[in-house]
Amino acid sequence: KENALVHKGLERLKAAGMAWTKDYYELTQQLYDALLVSEYSSGAYDAARVAIDEVVQNAKTPDEKLIAHTHCVMCLMSETSEYSRGAEEGLEILSKYGFDIPQSPTKTVMAKEEMKYKLALRNRSISFLTTLPIQDDSLLALCQQINICAMYSGKLDVMKLLNWKIIQYVLKKGSISSNLAPILGSCALMYVKLDDVKRSNEFATTAQALNPRIRDDKSNYVQSVMVVCYAMCLLQPFRSLTDPF
Repeated sequence: KENALVHKGLERLKAAGMAWTKDYYELTQQLYDALLVSEYSSGAYDAARVAIDEVVQNAKTPDEKLIAHTHCVMCLMSETSEYSRGAEEGLEILSKYGFDIPQSPTKTVMAKEEMKYKLALRNRSISFLTTLPIQDDSLLALCQQINICAMYSGKLDVMKLLNWKIIQYVLKKGSISSNLAPILGSCALMYVKLDDVKRSNEFATTAQALNPRIRDDKSNYVQSVMVVCYAMCLLQPFRSLTDPF
């Protein structure tokens, strides 16, 4: 029903020649954003892509295109499980938002970016992130989807680099979003794969500490709880190495 109303509203705007005009720009944007979310949620991926293309072609600023870009990556994951392509296209999109991440990071790039990451933390544990206020952030929602693509396609260096950038971004901004908890939980899994037990435990416990604060965002809360539980299970054999007693 809601989908039909959105379609009807857009049809009337187009018929009157008012879609994307100055006086109806914001309304058109809102309707298309609602439409692409609805089409994606119902599994109508081709229809979602039509709405995505419409927003990307007509929205004026990069920020106004974020929801469309995010669902573009999500369609690749959900319809055809093209995680590698999702990661590649996601990195291209992120470059428009100041996240310069190469498709195949070299050791030199990794070393430089890790230094920037450590300098941004200023010798603080990432548990510091749990003290920051929570605000909606469409860019972190996009990063979350690219993070998933990188993990499932085995691009662990890309994933590591992306998450260093994410943490620098939220530290500079001074706030986080509910998307950060599942992102950190995914990092815990990544570090398990990299045999870095200490860091995996640090990321898992930080995500776990954030979970009560994002309970109202059911999707991110459930995803974070699931990924953290999985990471904790994988870490269980190493508890004697990380526990003080």
